[in-house]
Formats: sequence, C-alpha cells, structure tokens
Amino acid sequence: ANWSSSAILGDSIFVLDTEGNLYAAKLGELKFSNYPTSVQLDKILFTLGDNIWAISDNGKSLTLKNKGEFKTAQTLPDGFPTENIVSFTSSSGYTSLGYLFATKDGNGTIWSIDTKGNTRNLQAADGTIPYLKDPIVFQYSEMLGIIGGLKADGTSSSKCYSSKNSGAQWIQDWHKDMKGGIEGLSNAGTFILSSQGEIIIVGGNTSDSVSKKVWKGVLNKLTADDLNYQN
Repeated sequence: ANWSSSAILGDSIFVLDTEGNLYAAKLGELKFSNYPTSVQLDKILFTLGDNIWAISDNGKSLTLKNKGEFKTAQTLPDGFPTENIVSFTSSSGYTSLGYLFATKDGNGTIWSIDTKGNTRNLQAADGTIPYLKDPIVFQYSEMLGIIGGLKADGTSSSKCYSSKNSGAQWIQDWHKDMKGGIEGLSNAGTFILSSQGEIIIVGGNTSDSVSKKVWKGVLNKLTADDLNYQN
C-alpha cells in the first residue's frame, strides 16, 4: 500500500493509505492489519492531548481517537484547508497545539487545533505567506519556522517565514533563508538539536531532482539569529 499519513498512540501506530484504508500495528512488532472504522478518514494529522486527530468526511469533519474508536469530534468551519497540508505539533505556553500549514485560494494559510479540538485560523490566505507545497516546518525554542517548499510555478523556495507568538503573526525571516550553497528544498526530514542550536535537514526535493545531502543549520546568536547552513 502507499501510505499517506500516520500517527502513534500509546504502543500502536496507525497508518492511512492513499485509498483511505486504515491499518494498525504494535510498535514492537510492526505487523500491520486492517483497522476497521465507521468514519471515512481523509488524512491523519497528529497525536495531541492523548488523541489522534484526523480530517474526515471529504474535509468536512475533525475526527479523534483515544482508547476507543475513531469518532467525529466536530464539523470543520468554512474555509478550513484540505489541500497540501503539512501538520505538526508544538508547545505553546503551558500547553501544546497542533498546526496545519496548507494552501487555500492560491496562497498559504495556517490553522491551529488545541487539545479539545477547537480550530483557529492563524493566518488567512491573504498572500502574507505565499503558496508553498511540502515546506519544511519546525519549532526552535519559542519560534515556529517554515522553510522552503515548492512555489506555485513549481520552482523551489529558499525563503524562511517565522513566528514568535505561537503562530499568531508571521514575518519573512531573511536571516534564516536557505543560502550558502543549499538549494531550496521541499519535503525534507528535519531534526532539531535545541541544546546545540542546530537544525538538521535530511534529503528532500529540489526543483528538478532528489537531494541526497544532509545539511546542518546553525543558529548564530551574535548575528540576529542568522541560520548558517553547513553541508
């Protein structure tokens, strides 16, 4: 099967394929079997607040799973994005939030979901953040960041956008743009080494090929938090 999204809850991993079929396995065994559900899942988002959260019913509903079955939590509001979603979780003050970066009406848009399933449009699709497909998203300390991604014309972006107030406001953060030999990348793996001030970027896609490189971004506190990339 072609996997599309997944999440871990307790000692199990749940995986959704591109046809909407759900599979589950114990982490220690990884022997996947079909997991029946009465809800038609579109995309698994993340694990947040002891629940797995997912979009269901052709983008109309938000679904959760805890110890029981997947069940509909609420109807999603008008304007909620369903295309090119990159989802992740991040600490926000004394709690955690789920974030969705997606595209809507030809631009980028950002929404949050709290541990009770309440949704909030943090960044309307007004052009502040452009259309980006499969960007690299990360959290470093109190900063949320979006780097790279494919632009609407199919070329790779090298720009970075960041927020220091839990996603409520975003700026183009040119201090952290991809530079110094690194090309614009999309759909890359990311690991944060907070104690060392480093962001590790693994693989990904350029405009016309697959990257086989590993890059290390080092935050330089002496120069306005520049992100200096090293291969």
